[in-house]
Amino acid sequence: MAAQPTPVASQPTTGPASRMDYEDEDTTRYVSLPFASLLRSEEPQDLANGLSQLSELTDQLEGEESWELCAELREHAFIATIGALVGHPEPAIHQPALLLLATLTTEDVDPMADETKRHIKREGIFELLVPHLFATVPLTVAFACAAVQNTVADFTLSKYLEEVGGVARLRELAHCDLPAIVQAAKACLHNMAESMDMSSLTINVINAIIKLQRRMRKAVRSSAPPFNIFCFAN
Repeated sequence: MAAQPTPVASQPTTGPASRMDYEDEDTTRYVSLPFASLLRSEEPQDLANGLSQLSELTDQLEGEESWELCAELREHAFIATIGALVGHPEPAIHQPALLLLATLTTEDVDPMADETKRHIKREGIFELLVPHLFATVPLTVAFACAAVQNTVADFTLSKYLEEVGGVARLRELAHCDLPAIVQAAKACLHNMAESMDMSSLTINVINAIIKLQRRMRKAVRSSAPPFNIFCFAN
């Protein structure tokens, strides 16, 4: 009897998994780490430690691993958890929470950062960011500017910011004596202006379409009955 060929063992892949591969795998690679349980605690020290551990993790990870972390945070509702901590009275908690949101909404960290921004908008987290622009602690203001800068490019949020006095505050901060805050405040105003311009452009296009439709309907009503396209020659 001829010898049977020995099966060749499959070789392990060495490169990072693709996004599609990741979606098919277990999505608790990172949220099973200790920071997750700490962020669900009610103890301030646990919350501070959890935020610190997650901040260190975001600094360490790059590329696909960073994207996987952000995807897990969204899937397991940690964006809402971090966002709620922005409203915590303790600076040791709301400051790192602000900075984390600024990091997680950066496209260099996560190409799907727009998904995180949608979570922030839907969960009402942006409304918790804005009061920190009026803080008296420079570090808090700087972190708040960074978080607002990455999330304000949305027409609804820009309008809200304007209504609550946030735009006027950013204009003040753009002329303060702290370069980091000046730069962040100017970036916020720039991103906000872009969102308002795009919204105005959209409205103008819609209005133009409506006017065109009205003119076409008027022209049809005033014109002679159209010829019958189904007439055949005798």
